[in-house]
Amino acid sequence: MLSVYGLTSALAGHVSIGDMCDVISKHLRRLVPSSTCVFFVYDQREDDLKATYVFGEGSVAIAGLSIPLGQRLSGWVAANRQTICNSDAALDLEGLVGSSARLKTCISTPLTWGDELLGVVSLYGTELQSFSDDHCRAIEVVGRQISHAFRRAIDLDAFHRRDPLTGLPHTQQLEEMLRAIVASEPVDCPQAFLFVDIANLKWINSEYGRAASDEAVRHVVRLIRGGLRVADILFRNSGDSFVAFLSATDAATANAIAVRIRNLIAQNPPAINAGKPLMIEATVTAVASPHDGLGLNEVFALAQQRYAERGLLSAPNIH
Repeated sequence: MLSVYGLTSALAGHVSIGDMCDVISKHLRRLVPSSTCVFFVYDQREDDLKATYVFGEGSVAIAGLSIPLGQRLSGWVAANRQTICNSDAALDLEGLVGSSARLKTCISTPLTWGDELLGVVSLYGTELQSFSDDHCRAIEVVGRQISHAFRRAIDLDAFHRRDPLTGLPHTQQLEEMLRAIVASEPVDCPQAFLFVDIANLKWINSEYGRAASDEAVRHVVRLIRGGLRVADILFRNSGDSFVAFLSATDAATANAIAVRIRNLIAQNPPAINAGKPLMIEATVTAVASPHDGLGLNEVFALAQQRYAERGLLSAPNIH
Protein backbone atom coordinates (compact mmCIF):
# COMPACT_ATOMS: atom_id res chain seq x y z
CA MET A 1 0.00 0.00 0.00
CA LEU A 2 2.91 2.34 0.64
CA SER A 3 4.24 1.67 -2.85
CA VAL A 4 0.81 2.44 -4.35
CA TYR A 5 0.65 5.70 -2.41
CA GLY A 6 4.19 6.66 -3.41
CA LEU A 7 3.63 5.89 -7.08
CA THR A 8 0.32 7.69 -7.37
CA SER A 9 1.69 10.73 -5.55
CA ALA A 10 4.68 10.87 -7.89
CA LEU A 11 2.55 10.44 -11.03
CA ALA A 12 -0.25 12.82 -10.03
CA GLY A 13 -0.65 15.59 -12.57
CA HIS A 14 1.98 14.13 -14.91
CA VAL A 15 0.29 11.18 -16.62
CA SER A 16 -3.13 10.49 -18.14
CA ILE A 17 -5.82 8.81 -16.09
CA GLY A 18 -5.46 5.69 -18.28
CA ASP A 19 -1.78 5.37 -17.44
CA MET A 20 -2.52 6.10 -13.79
CA CYS A 21 -5.15 3.36 -13.62
CA ASP A 22 -2.81 0.90 -15.34
CA VAL A 23 -0.17 1.43 -12.64
CA ILE A 24 -2.71 1.30 -9.81
CA SER A 25 -4.40 -1.86 -11.10
CA LYS A 26 -1.13 -3.82 -11.22
CA HIS A 27 -0.32 -3.03 -7.60
CA LEU A 28 -3.88 -3.29 -6.36
CA ARG A 29 -4.32 -6.78 -7.82
CA ARG A 30 -1.22 -7.89 -5.90
CA LEU A 31 -2.74 -6.59 -2.66
CA VAL A 32 -6.18 -7.98 -3.46
CA PRO A 33 -5.75 -10.99 -5.78
CA SER A 34 -8.39 -10.80 -8.50
CA SER A 35 -8.94 -11.54 -12.17
CA THR A 36 -10.26 -8.16 -13.30
CA CYS A 37 -9.91 -4.56 -12.19
CA VAL A 38 -12.43 -1.96 -13.39
CA PHE A 39 -12.24 1.79 -12.85
CA PHE A 40 -15.71 3.27 -13.25
CA VAL A 41 -15.57 7.03 -13.86
CA TYR A 42 -18.55 9.07 -12.70
CA ASP A 43 -20.15 11.22 -15.43
CA GLN A 44 -21.96 14.05 -13.66
CA ARG A 45 -23.91 15.14 -16.74
CA GLU A 46 -25.29 11.65 -17.41
CA ASP A 47 -25.41 10.75 -13.70
CA ASP A 48 -23.89 7.37 -14.37
CA LEU A 49 -20.69 5.35 -14.05
CA LYS A 50 -18.76 4.26 -17.10
CA ALA A 51 -16.31 1.35 -17.14
CA THR A 52 -13.61 3.49 -18.71
CA TYR A 53 -10.45 1.63 -17.69
CA VAL A 54 -10.60 -2.17 -17.50
CA PHE A 55 -7.70 -4.54 -16.89
CA GLY A 56 -7.66 -8.34 -16.88
CA GLU A 57 -10.11 -11.07 -17.80
CA GLY A 58 -13.20 -10.03 -19.74
CA SER A 59 -11.90 -6.51 -20.33
CA VAL A 60 -13.19 -6.35 -23.93
CA ALA A 61 -16.76 -7.19 -22.88
CA ILE A 62 -16.76 -4.94 -19.82
CA ALA A 63 -15.16 -1.82 -21.32
CA GLY A 64 -17.78 0.83 -21.96
CA LEU A 65 -20.35 -0.63 -19.56
CA SER A 66 -22.62 2.13 -18.24
CA ILE A 67 -24.29 1.87 -14.83
CA PRO A 68 -26.75 4.53 -13.61
CA LEU A 69 -25.91 5.98 -10.21
CA GLY A 70 -27.58 3.92 -7.49
CA GLN A 71 -28.23 0.89 -9.69
CA ARG A 72 -26.54 -2.51 -9.89
CA LEU A 73 -23.61 -3.17 -7.56
CA SER A 74 -21.04 -0.50 -8.41
CA GLY A 75 -23.81 2.10 -8.82
CA TRP A 76 -25.00 1.36 -5.27
CA VAL A 77 -21.44 1.66 -3.95
CA ALA A 78 -21.09 5.06 -5.65
CA ALA A 79 -24.44 6.40 -4.45
CA ASN A 80 -23.97 5.25 -0.85
CA ARG A 81 -20.19 5.84 -0.65
CA GLN A 82 -19.75 2.40 0.95
CA THR A 83 -17.52 -0.57 0.21
CA ILE A 84 -19.12 -3.92 -0.66
CA CYS A 85 -17.25 -7.22 -0.36
CA ASN A 86 -18.00 -10.63 -1.91
CA SER A 87 -21.14 -9.57 -3.75
CA ASP A 88 -22.38 -11.40 -6.83
CA ALA A 89 -20.47 -10.10 -9.87
CA ALA A 90 -23.58 -10.68 -11.99
CA LEU A 91 -25.15 -7.66 -10.30
CA ASP A 92 -22.74 -5.60 -12.44
CA LEU A 93 -21.95 -7.91 -15.33
CA GLU A 94 -25.10 -9.87 -16.07
CA GLY A 95 -25.76 -10.03 -19.80
CA LEU A 96 -22.16 -9.54 -20.85
CA VAL A 97 -20.65 -12.32 -22.96
CA GLY A 98 -17.18 -13.81 -23.18
CA SER A 99 -14.77 -14.47 -20.35
CA SER A 100 -16.53 -11.88 -18.15
CA ALA A 101 -19.16 -14.59 -17.55
CA ARG A 102 -16.56 -16.50 -15.48
CA LEU A 103 -16.37 -13.67 -12.95
CA LYS A 104 -18.36 -14.65 -9.86
CA THR A 105 -17.49 -12.29 -7.01
CA CYS A 106 -16.90 -8.56 -6.63
CA ILE A 107 -15.31 -6.20 -4.13
CA SER A 108 -15.98 -2.53 -4.79
CA THR A 109 -15.11 0.78 -3.14
CA PRO A 110 -15.97 4.40 -3.99
CA LEU A 111 -13.42 6.98 -5.11
CA THR A 112 -14.18 10.38 -3.60
CA TRP A 113 -12.34 13.66 -3.15
CA GLY A 114 -13.93 15.64 -0.36
CA ASP A 115 -17.63 15.60 -1.14
CA GLU A 116 -17.04 14.95 -4.84
CA LEU A 117 -17.74 11.52 -6.31
CA LEU A 118 -15.02 10.59 -8.81
CA GLY A 119 -15.96 6.98 -9.51
CA VAL A 120 -15.66 3.44 -8.24
CA VAL A 121 -12.93 0.80 -8.41
CA SER A 122 -14.28 -2.77 -8.56
CA LEU A 123 -12.30 -6.01 -8.50
CA TYR A 124 -13.80 -9.27 -9.75
CA GLY A 125 -12.77 -12.84 -8.96
CA THR A 126 -13.60 -16.19 -10.55
CA GLU A 127 -14.23 -17.97 -7.23
CA LEU A 128 -17.08 -17.42 -4.79
CA GLN A 129 -16.10 -15.63 -1.57
CA SER A 130 -12.77 -14.63 -3.11
CA PHE A 131 -12.14 -11.69 -0.80
CA SER A 132 -11.35 -11.50 2.92
CA ASP A 133 -11.84 -8.76 5.51
CA ASP A 134 -8.17 -7.84 5.04
CA HIS A 135 -8.81 -7.38 1.32
CA CYS A 136 -11.76 -5.14 2.15
CA ARG A 137 -9.62 -2.94 4.40
CA ALA A 138 -6.85 -2.85 1.80
CA ILE A 139 -9.06 -1.67 -1.07
CA GLU A 140 -10.61 1.01 1.15
CA VAL A 141 -7.18 2.34 2.13
CA VAL A 142 -5.98 2.30 -1.47
CA GLY A 143 -9.17 4.03 -2.58
CA ARG A 144 -8.52 6.87 -0.13
CA GLN A 145 -4.84 7.06 -1.11
CA ILE A 146 -5.38 7.31 -4.84
CA SER A 147 -8.35 9.69 -4.91
CA HIS A 148 -6.26 12.87 -5.07
CA ALA A 149 -4.12 11.48 -7.91
CA PHE A 150 -7.27 10.24 -9.65
CA ARG A 151 -8.79 13.73 -9.47
CA ARG A 152 -5.66 15.35 -10.90
CA ALA A 153 -5.41 12.76 -13.68
CA ILE A 154 -9.05 13.44 -14.67
CA ASP A 155 -8.28 17.17 -14.81
CA LEU A 156 -5.18 16.52 -16.93
CA ASP A 157 -7.12 14.37 -19.39
CA ALA A 158 -9.93 16.92 -19.63
CA PHE A 159 -7.44 19.69 -20.36
CA HIS A 160 -5.85 17.81 -23.24
CA ARG A 161 -8.88 15.93 -24.59
CA ARG A 162 -10.30 16.95 -27.97
CA ASP A 163 -13.42 15.92 -29.81
CA PRO A 164 -12.43 13.14 -32.26
CA LEU A 165 -14.82 14.29 -35.01
CA THR A 166 -13.91 17.98 -35.12
CA GLY A 167 -10.61 18.19 -33.28
CA LEU A 168 -12.12 20.86 -31.02
CA PRO A 169 -11.59 21.08 -27.27
CA HIS A 170 -14.64 20.50 -25.06
CA THR A 171 -16.44 23.16 -23.04
CA GLN A 172 -15.10 21.61 -19.84
CA GLN A 173 -11.76 23.09 -20.87
CA LEU A 174 -13.46 26.43 -21.42
CA GLU A 175 -14.76 26.33 -17.84
CA GLU A 176 -11.22 25.68 -16.57
CA MET A 177 -9.92 28.56 -18.69
CA LEU A 178 -12.62 30.92 -17.40
CA ARG A 179 -11.62 30.26 -13.80
CA ALA A 180 -8.07 31.29 -14.62
CA ILE A 181 -9.23 34.40 -16.53
CA VAL A 182 -11.56 35.52 -13.73
CA ALA A 183 -8.67 35.24 -11.27
CA SER A 184 -6.32 37.37 -13.39
CA GLU A 185 -8.37 39.80 -15.52
CA PRO A 186 -9.93 43.10 -14.35
CA VAL A 187 -13.60 42.71 -13.38
CA ASP A 188 -14.79 45.12 -16.08
CA CYS A 189 -12.76 43.57 -18.92
CA PRO A 190 -15.22 42.86 -21.78
CA GLN A 191 -15.57 39.23 -22.88
CA ALA A 192 -18.15 37.48 -25.03
CA PHE A 193 -19.43 34.04 -26.05
CA LEU A 194 -21.04 32.81 -29.24
CA PHE A 195 -23.43 29.85 -28.98
CA VAL A 196 -23.94 28.02 -32.28
CA ASP A 197 -26.57 25.31 -32.64
CA ILE A 198 -27.25 23.09 -35.68
CA ALA A 199 -31.03 22.97 -35.35
CA ASN A 200 -31.70 20.27 -37.95
CA LEU A 201 -28.76 17.91 -37.30
CA LYS A 202 -31.00 15.12 -35.99
CA TRP A 203 -33.13 15.37 -39.13
CA ILE A 204 -30.01 15.20 -41.33
CA ASN A 205 -28.88 12.10 -39.45
CA SER A 206 -32.23 10.32 -39.77
CA GLU A 207 -32.70 11.34 -43.41
CA TYR A 208 -29.20 10.82 -44.83
CA GLY A 209 -27.29 8.82 -42.22
CA ARG A 210 -24.46 9.27 -39.77
CA ALA A 211 -21.79 9.98 -42.38
CA ALA A 212 -23.81 12.91 -43.74
CA SER A 213 -24.47 14.37 -40.29
CA ASP A 214 -20.78 14.04 -39.38
CA GLU A 215 -19.83 15.90 -42.55
CA ALA A 216 -22.43 18.58 -41.76
CA VAL A 217 -20.82 19.08 -38.33
CA ARG A 218 -17.33 19.35 -39.82
CA HIS A 219 -18.64 21.76 -42.49
CA VAL A 220 -20.22 24.04 -39.87
CA VAL A 221 -17.03 24.00 -37.80
CA ARG A 222 -15.02 25.13 -40.85
CA LEU A 223 -17.46 27.98 -41.47
CA ILE A 224 -17.48 29.07 -37.82
CA ARG A 225 -13.71 29.15 -37.78
CA GLY A 226 -13.79 31.18 -40.98
CA GLY A 227 -15.97 33.77 -39.30
CA LEU A 228 -14.00 33.99 -36.06
CA ARG A 229 -10.88 36.06 -35.48
CA VAL A 230 -7.44 34.57 -34.94
CA ALA A 231 -7.56 34.89 -31.15
CA ASP A 232 -11.10 33.49 -30.75
CA ILE A 233 -11.36 29.90 -29.45
CA LEU A 234 -14.06 27.42 -30.51
CA PHE A 235 -15.26 24.58 -28.27
CA ARG A 236 -17.67 21.70 -28.88
CA ASN A 237 -20.50 21.82 -26.37
CA SER A 238 -22.55 18.78 -27.46
CA GLY A 239 -23.34 16.78 -30.58
CA ASP A 240 -25.01 19.68 -32.35
CA SER A 241 -23.80 22.78 -30.51
CA PHE A 242 -20.62 24.82 -30.13
CA VAL A 243 -19.35 27.70 -28.00
CA ALA A 244 -16.80 30.28 -29.10
CA PHE A 245 -14.96 32.41 -26.54
CA LEU A 246 -14.19 35.95 -27.68
CA SER A 247 -11.64 37.55 -25.38
CA ALA A 248 -11.57 41.34 -24.92
CA THR A 249 -14.71 41.71 -27.03
CA ASP A 250 -17.63 44.05 -26.45
CA ALA A 251 -21.29 43.31 -27.20
CA ALA A 252 -21.40 45.19 -30.52
CA THR A 253 -18.38 43.34 -31.91
CA ALA A 254 -19.69 39.97 -30.71
CA ASN A 255 -23.01 40.69 -32.39
CA ALA A 256 -21.28 41.56 -35.67
CA ILE A 257 -19.28 38.30 -35.57
CA ALA A 258 -22.49 36.35 -34.84
CA VAL A 259 -24.15 37.88 -37.92
CA ARG A 260 -21.12 37.03 -40.06
CA ILE A 261 -21.09 33.39 -38.97
CA ARG A 262 -24.84 33.03 -39.37
CA ASN A 263 -24.58 34.35 -42.95
CA LEU A 264 -21.64 32.05 -43.76
CA ILE A 265 -23.63 29.00 -42.68
CA ALA A 266 -26.79 30.11 -44.52
CA GLN A 267 -24.98 30.99 -47.76
CA ASN A 268 -22.63 27.99 -47.97
CA PRO A 269 -24.60 24.72 -47.79
CA PRO A 270 -22.49 21.56 -48.12
CA ALA A 271 -22.93 19.24 -51.11
CA ILE A 272 -23.55 16.03 -49.16
CA ASN A 273 -27.08 15.26 -50.41
CA ALA A 274 -26.18 13.19 -53.49
CA GLY A 275 -24.14 16.13 -54.71
CA LYS A 276 -26.95 18.59 -54.08
CA PRO A 277 -26.68 21.46 -51.57
CA LEU A 278 -28.05 20.55 -48.16
CA MET A 279 -29.40 23.50 -46.18
CA ILE A 280 -28.20 23.57 -42.60
CA GLU A 281 -30.39 25.41 -40.12
CA ALA A 282 -28.28 27.05 -37.44
CA THR A 283 -28.76 29.62 -34.70
CA VAL A 284 -25.92 31.89 -33.60
CA THR A 285 -26.33 33.72 -30.30
CA ALA A 286 -23.98 36.29 -28.79
CA VAL A 287 -23.74 36.80 -25.01
CA ALA A 288 -21.53 39.51 -23.54
CA SER A 289 -19.88 40.22 -20.18
CA PRO A 290 -19.89 42.31 -18.07
CA HIS A 291 -23.64 42.88 -18.17
CA ASP A 292 -25.83 44.16 -15.37
CA GLY A 293 -23.00 43.62 -12.90
CA LEU A 294 -22.59 39.93 -13.71
CA GLY A 295 -19.09 38.47 -13.84
CA LEU A 296 -17.73 36.29 -16.60
CA ASN A 297 -18.51 32.96 -14.95
CA GLU A 298 -22.03 34.08 -14.04
CA VAL A 299 -22.72 35.22 -17.61
CA PHE A 300 -21.46 31.93 -19.02
CA ALA A 301 -23.61 29.93 -16.59
CA LEU A 302 -26.66 32.06 -17.38
CA ALA A 303 -26.07 31.72 -21.11
CA GLN A 304 -25.76 27.93 -20.81
CA GLN A 305 -29.00 27.77 -18.82
CA ARG A 306 -30.93 29.86 -21.33
CA TYR A 307 -29.34 28.15 -24.31
CA ALA A 308 -30.32 24.73 -23.00
CA GLU A 309 -33.95 25.79 -23.04
CA ARG A 310 -33.79 25.99 -26.86
CA GLY A 311 -35.70 28.95 -28.11
CA LEU A 312 -35.28 31.49 -25.33
CA LEU A 313 -32.18 32.74 -27.14
CA SER A 314 -32.55 33.72 -30.78
CA ALA A 315 -29.90 34.27 -33.40
CA PRO A 316 -28.13 36.60 -33.22
CA ASN A 317 -28.94 38.61 -30.13
CA ILE A 318 -27.24 40.15 -27.13
CA HIS A 319 -28.58 39.27 -23.68
